[in-house]
Amino acid sequence: MKNKVRRRGQQRVKSRTKRKIMPKQSAPSQLQAESPHIKSKEEDLIYKILERNGARKVPELATLFSHMMSSLTPSIKEVARLEGVRTGRKLYNILSQKHRYLLHEESVADLVKFFEHAGYDRIMYNIFPDKTTIRFYDMPRENIGIKVHSFESGLISGFLSAARNHFVDIEERTCSSNGSEMCSFETVAARPMQQREDPISALRLFCEHLEMEVDNKEKQMKIKAAPEYYVLSSFSILSKAYHKEVEHVAAYVGGEIGSRLLKHQKRAKSGVAESKITKSMELLNLGKPSVKSLTPIKIDIAFDKLHSQSEFVEISLALLNGMLKEYSKSGAKVQKTYRKTGYFIRIIGK
Repeated sequence: MKNKVRRRGQQRVKSRTKRKIMPKQSAPSQLQAESPHIKSKEEDLIYKILERNGARKVPELATLFSHMMSSLTPSIKEVARLEGVRTGRKLYNILSQKHRYLLHEESVADLVKFFEHAGYDRIMYNIFPDKTTIRFYDMPRENIGIKVHSFESGLISGFLSAARNHFVDIEERTCSSNGSEMCSFETVAARPMQQREDPISALRLFCEHLEMEVDNKEKQMKIKAAPEYYVLSSFSILSKAYHKEVEHVAAYVGGEIGSRLLKHQKRAKSGVAESKITKSMELLNLGKPSVKSLTPIKIDIAFDKLHSQSEFVEISLALLNGMLKEYSKSGAKVQKTYRKTGYFIRIIGK
């Protein structure tokens, strides 16, 4: 017992000799104080989400668009899940530095709080020895016929895997984008056989929802997620390894959107097609467009710093090119400049 007391005393003396007087600085937030060195863009976004007070800025349809883009091909869907796993592990590591969980069950409440900060409400969860269930009752409910939340499945999987120190597989059992009243995520012992889904039908249904929102003159734009979470959950479609594939998908999606929104618009009165393109890009959160003319094409698009990743800009341009293929047969020049506020794109037709 005496030896133990002596060691403690020695430690106290040692710690006193190491203490330094630091200059006064402005007080950082508690999370930043505990981990001042941001190692990656993902971690930076996670910190910003954790520090938010629930304010939302991203249109609900843009959130669904990002999830749909991550679900149209099996390879991109798997990338979305793996990006989620990596993000979930980083989230747990950040939170565990502050909370020092004794049991992994304690951490699930903070995982739910993270989703609430990201912009989702009405989340319920149950923890059992062999199963964890998390249900979201406030996800976008535009039914497009497929389950789209691969990123969220991966994020929950990565978080619980880090908390339990062994791999925990998570499956989205029901999805609000597939006709259910909620999105339900559960642990699975073995990954079940996947149901066949029809991405082409999903895209067409999405275009119908977009067209209704574009033509809707009464209702205000529905807001869902925090912009930082939108960017974080979009990393799968910004992966450099799959960038070309995603660009081709974006151009195809743009063609489908354009053929639906802009049919018969060449004969319509001036300004109708321009306003449809402007509103659709705003709903999809693809920069802040100013469509001045389509014959000849003259479009300006501004991207803020948060959305100025070059891959995001290229995907936005690919989708816009798909939408405008009927107007841009003669070709158009794209001028890109990077300003202090982010990317600025000018598209000028001949």
